[in-house]
Order: sequence, then C-alpha cells, then structure tokens
Amino acid sequence: MKKTFKTNWTINEMCLHSLVENEGKNVRRETTFTFEDASERISSFGQLLVQAVDEGLSALGESSRQAVYGCLESAFRIRRDDIPQKIAEFSDALEKLFGDSARLLEIQIMKKLYRKVGDIVEYYPEREDITFTEYVAAAELSSRSK
Repeated sequence: MKKTFKTNWTINEMCLHSLVENEGKNVRRETTFTFEDASERISSFGQLLVQAVDEGLSALGESSRQAVYGCLESAFRIRRDDIPQKIAEFSDALEKLFGDSARLLEIQIMKKLYRKVGDIVEYYPEREDITFTEYVAAAELSSRSK
C-alpha cells in the first residue's frame, strides 16, 4: 500500500501552491507558462531531483547515504542517475528498505526539492493527502513554468 502524506497548514503554506479565496472557492492564482527545449528541461529537473535526493539522504550520514545508493543499485537496479526516470520504483525501494520510516526520508527530499524548485504549481486542494511521486510530478510541472 502506498503511503500518503497528510497535508496541514504548514505544508500548504510553506511547500505547496498558494491559494486565494474567490467567492468561497479555492482558486489557483494565474500562472504563466513558458516553453523551452524539453530535453534541457527534463535534464535540469532531473539534476535538481538527484541533488535533492542526495541532500535528503545525507540526513543519514555520508556512509549511510552511500550504502543506500549501493543497495538501490544492487537489490533494486536503480542507479542514482536513474532516479528521475524511476521515481515510483525509488519510492517503493525506500519503503522496502526503511518501512514506515521511508516517509521521513521522502519528506526530507521533498523539503530539499521545494527549496530548489520554489512554489509548487500543481496542488489538489480537494484532497487531504499527496504521495511522494505526486509531489515530484507537481515539482516537475512547476520547474517547467519558470
């Protein structure tokens, strides 16, 4: 079963898209999208994501971070550079390695990613939870709009 993260005021206010009240309905503020070379965009977001994963796993310490990467590669066939293309598999692998504690690592990674990307454009206000993979997809969408 996929673990979800309960949103709360702090996450909504600090990490997710800002909403404004419009006649009692939550409405997203207007966002302007710009288009650029897709391969460059994917590469740059992928690099940001790998950096965020590195920084998030660093909470375990350097040797533990390296051990996690080694385990991901040997047991799950996920190389460090493949994480952006295999984010769901990466999340599943963390859950298998760390159990419920994987959520804490994913939260650390999300915080680091938020600092790199900034405001998250895509947010589902009607939902009270969001998965790690949904958060990463929303962050990627946000990086496209900047």
